[in-house]
Formats: sequence, structure tokens, C-alpha cells
Amino acid sequence: IITIMEFSKFYSATAISLINSYLSRIGMSNSLHTIKPDYQTLEAIQIAHMRSIPFENLDVVCKKRISTSLPDLEKKILESNRGGYCFEQNGLLLNVLKAIGFHVKPVLIRVRWNKSSDVDTPYTHMGIVVSLAKSVEFTEDYFVDVAFGGLSCVKPLLLPNLGDETVCQDTADGFFGVFRNNFDMDMFTARWYLKGVWVDLYKFSDREALECDLMVSNWYSCTAPDARWVGCLFVAKIIGTDRHHILNNEYCIRNNDGTAIRRQLTSPEEVLHLLSTVIGITLPSDEEVGSSRSLLEYVQEQFNKGAPSTFHSPAYIRKEK
Repeated sequence: IITIMEFSKFYSATAISLINSYLSRIGMSNSLHTIKPDYQTLEAIQIAHMRSIPFENLDVVCKKRISTSLPDLEKKILESNRGGYCFEQNGLLLNVLKAIGFHVKPVLIRVRWNKSSDVDTPYTHMGIVVSLAKSVEFTEDYFVDVAFGGLSCVKPLLLPNLGDETVCQDTADGFFGVFRNNFDMDMFTARWYLKGVWVDLYKFSDREALECDLMVSNWYSCTAPDARWVGCLFVAKIIGTDRHHILNNEYCIRNNDGTAIRRQLTSPEEVLHLLSTVIGITLPSDEEVGSSRSLLEYVQEQFNKGAPSTFHSPAYIRKEK
């Protein structure tokens, strides 16, 4: 346990400010003087983050360019009570973990969810590899991702060591596993065990991504017409043990037992109401949207498209009510 006086010795004033603001945002403000860079802290932060900060792409559908600079991420997520997509949320978390004292590096990811094996995918997702020292000579690497839409694992995923092919972990959402590629030992595939089948989520290397490559991937993800988050409104948050999703005009609650309840929303106004009351987002003002169109008009555009039938694979919703 770190005392108040020791805490000020270990961390700079800037780091303390960032850590304090972040812990307050995720409901862990009482942990400020007891955190340390170990697995227990990492696990606690990951689940608290996912229960407090929603995945949302409001700015993307409003045609805004997504900034990943730390001051902009702090202003949006910590001060303005917003969420964000992967480059924002994992980017913020990367900086927080680094400030706490974790050894971290960003990694770029090829999304494989709901993709056939013959389809190539670009690097459009970002995650974090965290190295934890278990002894003087031995470290364990964990993969952390708090913003993979509504599919992020709630626990850090242990990466297989060289010579190991697979590490599987039991979570509240079932089994997740990280598989090492036999043909390229630096590549991993994260999978989710659904209905007796391992389903690919994404592929990644544990090589550190360069800042310039992260910037290009983020730019593509928020501007390219065929990018996943440009063509639909999607919001997700864990509330209690349930996962709540809003996809254009559809609202889905996936329960912890794998069952799901879906309903069609009646208007874009109802979408905005859910975002502010259930998801807990402070909606941006029309001035913050920064265009001649209002937030309601942008949401109306996505609402009219309906929920894409190809967005989730059939295995994702195991049973519906």
C-alpha cells in the first residue's frame, strides 16, 4: 500500500492529476493512494472502466475528426462525461497505466469478428500489451482492450509464452482464449468460445505500434466510407451484469446467461433519451458538433438506415426473448 507521502514521491503532479481524474471517472477515487502496477490493479481498472465509460461513436457519425491527443481525450472522456471508440479509450487507458507505472505498449489489430477466412482486413483497432514482472527474470504479458464495441473481454488476457500455443480464461461472458500463430510466432489470435466453437475476434502482434501508424489507422477508422464505425451509430456499455447496445434504431440487452432482449426504437429522440438516461452520456451540444447540422439530424440519418443484419454473426445472440 502506498501512503499519501510516498505517493507524491513516486508520481509527478501531472501524473497524479491524470490518475486522480481517471479513477474518479471510473468510480475508483478511493483507490488513489493504494494502487500499484500489479495484476489486481489492472483487472480492477479494466472492469471499472468498462462499467463506467461507454463505447460510442457519436463524433464519428457527426463527421468529426477524432483526436487522440491526451489533452483532448481528457477533456472529452474525463471532463465531458463522454465515451469514445478504441483509439480514444485505449489511448487514454494506455497513458493512465503508464502514469501508474505499468510497462505498456500500444498494438494495432486486424478485426476478424464476423469475417470469413478468405477476407483480408486492415489495422483498424488498437489494444494494449501490459508486461508484469513476476520475478527478476520472468515477466507475463497481458492483452487489455476496453473498447472493442460490445465484445471486449472484461479481464486482461494472458498471452502465451514462446513454446505455448494457447491460453484460455474463464470470464463472466464465457471462455476467451489467445492463440499463438504457428507460422508467425509474433502473431496472436484472440477468440471467444460460443456455442461449442472458437470464434475469431481479432489478430495482433505484440510488437509496439508506431505513433504514425496509430494516427493513420485512427484517421481511416473515422473517415473512410467503408470503415466499420462511419456507417452506423453504435453505443455499448456494461450495466450490472448486462451488456446494453444501441445500433442505429435497435436496442439490445444481452444478459449474463447469453439470452438477449431486442426492441426497435421508435424515433431518433428515443435514441438520444436512452443515450443520456441509460447509457449515461452527456450529449454534445449542437455547437460542439461543429457543423451546420444538429446532433439530432445526424442521429436521424443513422436511425433511418435500420440495424445492419450483418453487424453481428448468428452465434453472437445465443438465445433471444
